[in-house]
Order: sequence, then C-alpha cells, then structure tokens
Amino acid sequence: ARALPAPVKAKLARIEFRSQDDIVIATTSGRTIRWGSADDSDRKAVVLAALLGRKAKVYDVRTPDLPTTKK
Repeated sequence: ARALPAPVKAKLARIEFRSQDDIVIATTSGRTIRWGSADDSDRKAVVLAALLGRKAKVYDVRTPDLPTTKK
C-alpha cells in the first residue's frame, strides 16, 4: 500500500489479498487495480500513475512493462 500513488491512496476502499501473487485494489470511485504480486511495486506505482489519466474501470499493472486498461 505504501507504493500506491497519492490519488489511489486518497480513494482506497479495500485491498484484497487473494494470494501472494494476486493482489487487487478497489477504490471508492469504482476503479479496480490488478496489482499482482508485491514484486516491482515501485515500478507498478509509476506505471499506474501514468495510466490514471485514462478513463477506465480496470487498470492492470501486474506486468508493468505491458500494462492494460479496460473500460
């Protein structure tokens, strides 16, 4: 949670730890962030911050070099 960008922290609803490699973050604005494992959290946070400008419901940064969004 420390690595999350400030806009996500401000709207954090819950963090689901489905498994060690499947962390999912939900925000109060209805956005879902597929984080994956805690590996590369700093890199994932940078990528997520860049993606937040895109209008989407799901942000997937599990693989930070190949992030995706879904409307």
